[in-house]
Amino acid sequence: MNTTNKICGDDNITIFNKGRIYIINKEPYETVGDVYKRGWYIINNIKTDNSDKSDNYTKLYSLSIINNNKNKGMTYDDAII
Repeated sequence: MNTTNKICGDDNITIFNKGRIYIINKEPYETVGDVYKRGWYIINNIKTDNSDKSDNYTKLYSLSIINNNKNKGMTYDDAII
C-alpha cells in the first residue's frame, strides 16, 4: 500500500516567505531547479491585495512556465503573452 502524501512527495515544492507558505506543483518535464525559479517568480509577482487572487495565480503560473521555457530558448508569438 502506498501511503505517500502527495503534498510531501516529489510532485511539488514548498517555499516559506514572509509568513506565508507557497506550494508549487512540479510539471512532469521540469527539474526541481525549474520549479524553484517558477515558484519565486510567482511569489515575487503575486498580488497581495483583495483582488481576485485565484485568477492572478493562474496567470502567474502560466507566465512562470513561459518564462522558464524562454530561458531555455523557446520562442512564443507576442499575441499569446
